[in-house]
Amino acid sequence: MKAYFSLTHGRSKRRYRSCRNTSQRSKNTLQSHPERRIPTNLPKTEWDDAPTTANGITGATTASVLGNDTLNGSVLNPADVLLGTSGTAKDDVTTLGLDVTPVAGSVTMNAAGEIIVAPGTYVFTYEICETLNPTNCDTAQATVVVDAAVIDAVDDASTAVNGITRTTTASVLGNDMLNGSVLNPADISLGTSGTANDGVTTLGLDMTPAAGSVTMNAAGEIVVAPGTSAGTYVFTYEICETLNPTNCDTARISVEVSNPSLIDEIAEDLIAVLEDDRDTTVELQSQQARDFATGALDRLRQRSARQCAAAVNDHLNDRPILFDTDKALIKPESDPILDEIAEILGSCEGSAFEIAGHTDSDAPDAYNLSLSQRRVDAVLQALKGRGVDTVGYRAHGYGESRPIDTNATAQGKARNRRVEFVPIEAQEQYDTCKNTRDRDHTFNLQANGSDVTIDGGLFHQNYNCARDIWETIEGSLNFLETDSGLSQTLLNLSYRRERIVSDNRVHGYFVGIYGSTGDVTSRANGEIQGFGINAGVFGANRFNNGLYLDYYLGGAVGRHEFDLDFQRSFGTIAASGDYRYFAGFAGVALSGEIEREVYRFVPRAGIDYAYSPSVDVDVVARFQSISESGLVELASLTNTRLFAELRIEREVNSGASLLAFTPVVACYASSGNFDNACNIGAELEYESFNETANGWQHGVRISGERGDGFTALSVAADVSRRLHVGQVSARAGVDAAGYLSLGGEYELKF
Repeated sequence: MKAYFSLTHGRSKRRYRSCRNTSQRSKNTLQSHPERRIPTNLPKTEWDDAPTTANGITGATTASVLGNDTLNGSVLNPADVLLGTSGTAKDDVTTLGLDVTPVAGSVTMNAAGEIIVAPGTYVFTYEICETLNPTNCDTAQATVVVDAAVIDAVDDASTAVNGITRTTTASVLGNDMLNGSVLNPADISLGTSGTANDGVTTLGLDMTPAAGSVTMNAAGEIVVAPGTSAGTYVFTYEICETLNPTNCDTARISVEVSNPSLIDEIAEDLIAVLEDDRDTTVELQSQQARDFATGALDRLRQRSARQCAAAVNDHLNDRPILFDTDKALIKPESDPILDEIAEILGSCEGSAFEIAGHTDSDAPDAYNLSLSQRRVDAVLQALKGRGVDTVGYRAHGYGESRPIDTNATAQGKARNRRVEFVPIEAQEQYDTCKNTRDRDHTFNLQANGSDVTIDGGLFHQNYNCARDIWETIEGSLNFLETDSGLSQTLLNLSYRRERIVSDNRVHGYFVGIYGSTGDVTSRANGEIQGFGINAGVFGANRFNNGLYLDYYLGGAVGRHEFDLDFQRSFGTIAASGDYRYFAGFAGVALSGEIEREVYRFVPRAGIDYAYSPSVDVDVVARFQSISESGLVELASLTNTRLFAELRIEREVNSGASLLAFTPVVACYASSGNFDNACNIGAELEYESFNETANGWQHGVRISGERGDGFTALSVAADVSRRLHVGQVSARAGVDAAGYLSLGGEYELKF
């Protein structure tokens, strides 16, 4: 803003002369006029001064107004006059000093007759009197006109603003000018509403936004409130000079408010949350299929032992082992059958059998019990002598307590005098084809320093002996809360059917449904609910060299809905929608069993793979009155796990306990990248088979794992005891972080 100041002519009042023209004159002109002589006073002349300019913004000091005044016909010497600048002149009429008081600033005259202009305006009247004759005076006016500074409000370039987030633009005053220079905001007043000083121009926005607001603050910055609807808004403002309030100018700025994608604002966090949800769901279902395959492997191992026992017993039915009468000495003619039995058992490495001895009812019970025990002990020693690995075998004489025929006939007694082999894993089902039904209900609680887990389940299994088919309905309820902000409840229900296809093969299929609900507090706040189905096949094969292969292949589809809030610096964006996914998972593992003296080695290695293609997520995002619908994409899921482990077992305490050590190597990959993704670990386990005096069984497990950048170690102990129609168990442990975990479980059997 610029201001210009000038002096204008004024009219002087003269004491001894009539009024005269106050236009500027030369000294020669003034001297041509006749002068009145007053004997006692020197003649003097005061001239109103020509206009001069002064800068009312910066202030100024003009040339002395006494330069054209005369005393006794000559330019006066300031020392010969007295200068009056305030009060009333000697004529008792004329008021000295300014005609009006400036609104701001001041106009004064110093002793040298110089007009000192501070920011302001106006007319200054002064008087000069002869020093020797103080009543010999005359007055004049110095008119100081402070012109309005040049004020220039410049239209600003169009600016783009994000209407979602709160935005403050640069000040529009940056290119406006006052007095030829960039203005100082302190020198102007800013008008942003109402009518401009010209009485015509309307200040402020040209239109009102449907939502939000566009305003200008005292610093001249455009402020766009969060949630302002998109559009092009023109804001007109006015700047006025503080010293001259009517000295004003207006300018405009065009504000282009856009509403960038709400979805883009939250896409990264939304994708991360939903990918975690999908990946966890896929892993859960693939883990379930993996457990089904492991169960089939265990069933085949038991089946192999039963097949070995059946083959041995078939031989014994044809040619029983013969003993000397009332003795435990095996007759030489039974050596061939023992050789055949040893060959069969040699192909059943890893299986353990009970050699059961029975007698007829002749002789007292105690004698028969002792005789049957001594005879099966002799059979066990004969097999050891033929190189059979009998680790895990046991010999038990039952005497006459378990007849299979009548003792009233010689033929019946002969059948009751027998030696038979029974697999330890399945004694209750061997040699009697009977249908079975299992009912298990469990409840489990576990808590530690970082999470709380509650789960329960049901297990219903029917076995059809004639068809060698197992049908299982299994359900589980899981609740998980972790320090990462996830709380998840999952209900899963599955049906599976397994069948012994041949002596060396178990095959099955499964179908299942699940429902889940999860509370999210990391990256977002809200809930995700899901529903889906899964199905697949699984099984296990046994090869002639004693190797086992277990496998699974399955798929899952599901639909998950979400309602999440994402906190941002400008407010909360709410997002809702759903995604549908498909996933496939498969795995295969090769294992075996090797018996060496008192040790049992169980090596196992395999690969697990899961894949889910990329999926589109339907999203509706809302912020205040703004709503947007669109899509985000979840990246494809490709997870691979390679693992190898070797379980080494040894029975201790005369077979009453088991000590096992299992080193494990596992490599994980996503999208085929195995770099720095391999972990090594090990587990040491001790388990007691026999109940203590108070009915408890116990075990201890120490496990550790080390990978790139992390080390994990945990120690756990558990105890269990049969209680009425079920079994109660408890666990305690501590991990590398120092978190103590406590857990309990009660299992009901119907």
